[in-house]
Amino acid sequence: MEKRKTIKREIIFEGKGLDKGEKCKVILKPTYDKGIKFEIEGRTYKLSEIGFIAEKRGTCISADKKRIYYVEHLLSAVYGSGIDDLIIKIEGDEIPFFDGSAKLFAERIFEAGLEEKEEEIKFYEIKRPFKMDFENSSISILPSDKFEVIYSFTKEPFQGIEHKFEFDSESYLKNIAPSKTFITYEEALKLKEKGYFKGGDETLALIYKGKEIINREVLSFEDEPARHKILDILGDLCLTGKRFKGKFIFEGTGHKDHLNFIPFLEAYSGCGTEIDIEQIRKLLPHDYPFLLVDRVISLEEDRVVGIKNVTYNEPFFEGHFPERRIMPGVLIVEAMAQTGGLMLLNKVNDRENTLVFFTSIENAKFRNPVFPGDTLYFVLSLLRFKGRICKMKGYTVKDDKIVCEAVMTASIIPREE
Repeated sequence: MEKRKTIKREIIFEGKGLDKGEKCKVILKPTYDKGIKFEIEGRTYKLSEIGFIAEKRGTCISADKKRIYYVEHLLSAVYGSGIDDLIIKIEGDEIPFFDGSAKLFAERIFEAGLEEKEEEIKFYEIKRPFKMDFENSSISILPSDKFEVIYSFTKEPFQGIEHKFEFDSESYLKNIAPSKTFITYEEALKLKEKGYFKGGDETLALIYKGKEIINREVLSFEDEPARHKILDILGDLCLTGKRFKGKFIFEGTGHKDHLNFIPFLEAYSGCGTEIDIEQIRKLLPHDYPFLLVDRVISLEEDRVVGIKNVTYNEPFFEGHFPERRIMPGVLIVEAMAQTGGLMLLNKVNDRENTLVFFTSIENAKFRNPVFPGDTLYFVLSLLRFKGRICKMKGYTVKDDKIVCEAVMTASIIPREE
């Protein structure tokens, strides 16, 4: 079985940012803690505390009010090298852009070497085939016993360029990391006129004029744009903090699509225990008509994914918008709470004699209505577990829509109190 890994020694990267052309610095630090963390302006953030958005043709992360641009090449090298646990200290507003690829990042990581830990990697397996369509692109995931990424372009001048990558760290270093970013000549002129890319020049990207590359001397592979897209995808997947097994098919996508897809990938994958309805009935102090979780597809230490199949015969539909039956939002939150309660009970020894009382709900948002026939997936992640007080962040999806999200705090108490 494959073990979790960190780097053997500290690695320092210094260079120029693409957008502003200013000096910036990144330090990679080995850690015995679990997960990828960012150290920004003296504070350390878990991935669950980091925001991310597609901006300026790249991926931008945010911590409190601080924004850092173009993290994707660095994170791709981290993910592609097989690192699971790491502290990334960032100084500046950007990541050094170097030659427009992840080559230098990956080479320095391989030079430093990786240290295996005792804990085995938990691979997140795709639990259901799923396709998400965007305006002119799509992402599909399929179950598989390996991690495979396929990228193909759908628009000119790149249409017809495709690459397939079966994950392997050494193959990543050789076949993906050296692939440069790319841009059309017309787009490069417009962005330069707007004042972008002060730190860039014609050696840092493949420049296409029609189907012709006007600076072929920097080309490494004939299908380089598709390879670079896979590079970007791995960098964006690094923000999940998870390793996957599955077949991932990307058609014409960009960073915005990848980041919008992450909540659905989280919902439809898992690495934990499955729990059926009879086991749920024994654990939760609920039953018909108030038991709102039908099955758990992945119960993990700090995360759980549950399912509710919404039928026309639900008792709560009677009298609630009878002309167009809609599931009450408060019951969606209750279903999320019940799912989260299963994760919390899994962390205590005497679960049969323990109750979970929810004490607060924050930032609850309702995005889309739920109708009979919908299947809901509840995704809950543990933010804090201290003493008897627990805090979780959760959301609900149906197919390709986010239904609801909320942050919940609970208290764990013995049944006799």
